[in-house]
Order: sequence, then structure tokens, then C-alpha cells
Amino acid sequence: MSLRKLANRFRARRAGLVSPPLADGHDEVITAGGARELYHSRFNPAWFGELGIAPKVIVDLGSFDGGDAFRFARAFPDCRVVTVEADPQRFALVSNNLAGERVEVLNCAACATDGPVDWHPATIDGEVYGQGSLYAHTDTYRSRFSHVAQQAATQVEGRRFDTLCARLGITAIDLLHMDIEGAEAAVLSSVGSVRPTLIYMEFSKGYFAGAPDGRATHRRLEELGYRMVLDLSSDRLYLRAR
Repeated sequence: MSLRKLANRFRARRAGLVSPPLADGHDEVITAGGARELYHSRFNPAWFGELGIAPKVIVDLGSFDGGDAFRFARAFPDCRVVTVEADPQRFALVSNNLAGERVEVLNCAACATDGPVDWHPATIDGEVYGQGSLYAHTDTYRSRFSHVAQQAATQVEGRRFDTLCARLGITAIDLLHMDIEGAEAAVLSSVGSVRPTLIYMEFSKGYFAGAPDGRATHRRLEELGYRMVLDLSSDRLYLRAR
């Protein structure tokens, strides 16, 4: 076993995590609107229990197809689940997938400012997909994901994270689940007084022009009082000091 894997296992066990991360992918599910094939991340809901958390509020930034919000709402019936999608076309898809489900679906870009912001849609085989971003793709991104075509920037409504929470009446969050294509640092710069207990986020590696790299985001999280408890290479789990 590599040193990195050993360190990761030590961090997880020290925090109390026993269950492994899930394999990300798509599952066939039955929603209120019928059968769907929805995506889920590697976040394992069993981690809540292992960390002694009974989730009351989960905020999911970057809905993709609504799959993570769906599974959180189904797993925790007493939990308020909010999912946020910036891309208007993806928002329509998510709204349709989650119609009749106990999930609040919002259309805006969680970021560092309130008001209109540039938005770069992305397509795969001509279809608007989940790689839209506030930032232009770098050459590194284009080389790594050559099948993704970023389109000319449009504008969408941006919301600071503290503004978003204030408008929703949210004062505490058990899990902030983020897959927002480079905008993680922008959200962390606007968390205000709401400090989620857990933050699960994509860890970007120089893919987005003008966005802080993952190391800067990691330092910001440490400044906010978080420690990393899982390093899954492209995703990380952070726990707030209590």
C-alpha cells in the first residue's frame, strides 16, 4: 500500500470513518415522476452515522441531474435538502427529474458575488452537459477532457453563499456537497457565519483559468477551521473542528 493510501486510511479512521467511499456512477431509481437513471458521487451517506451526525440540512451545489439531492432526500426523510444548479438547461432537467420529490431546486450560480456573472456552458456531442463553469477551461482541462466542448460565455444570476443561506433561512448546514467546476474557492470566500459541519467537494487541478488551485482552497479550509479526513484524489471530504 502506498504512503498516500496509508495516510488517507489513518485520517479516515482517526475521524471515525469506517465505510469506504462509493463508486461514483449512475443508478436506476424510481422517482415521483417515474424511472430515472441518476448520477451519484462517491460520498457515502453512512459517514453521517459514523461521525455522529443526524443531518437536518444538506446543501448540494452543482446539481448535475439531481441524483445526489434525490438520494439524500430519500435516505434522510426528516432532512431539508436544497440543490442549486447554475445552467438554465440543466436546471430544467433537474427540476423535471426531481418533480414531486422533497427537494428545493434553485437556479443560480453559487459564487463570491451577487448579481449577473459570466457562465460558460459545456457540451458533449452537442448536448449541454454538467461541465459548465464560471471559468474558461485551461489547456490542461482541454487536453484531459477533449470530449468536452466549452461554449461562449452567457450570463446567469450569481449568489454569494451567505446571501443564498439568508434568503433560504438557513443558519446551520450538516453537509455542503459541491461539484461546481472550479468555483469552490469562490463559495468558501462567501460562507459568512454559516459553517457546514462537513464539506465534500471536487478538488480541481489547474483546470479553470483564473480560479484558485486546489492547494489554495485547502489552505482556505484550514483557515476556516476544517481538517481533511478523506483524500479521494479528485474529491475531498473536510470536517469542521467542533
